[in-house]
Amino acid sequence: MENIVQRFPDNPHGYFHLGIFFGQKEEDFENATHMFKKTIELDPSMAEAYNNLAVAYEILGESQKALEIIKQGLKIEPKSKTLRENLKRLQAKMALKSIS
Repeated sequence: MENIVQRFPDNPHGYFHLGIFFGQKEEDFENATHMFKKTIELDPSMAEAYNNLAVAYEILGESQKALEIIKQGLKIEPKSKTLRENLKRLQAKMALKSIS
């Protein structure tokens, strides 16, 4: 997988899929965030990358950062059901945390 990124360093899809690999297979969310950030750098219109970056940040305990990323993604793709659902879920989670 990393060979694809090396061969095609300007292709955001390689970084995106590598981010998924790091997150799902390796549970290496630090590296996943780097891959999703690179994806967004190369293709700022890729809403899925914002969503996955936000999820990785949330797993790393950085909920505020995740919230900001989701909002950025919604500016790109306001009708994204996944981003809207994750925004509601994350806001509810953060509200519960602030109460306790």
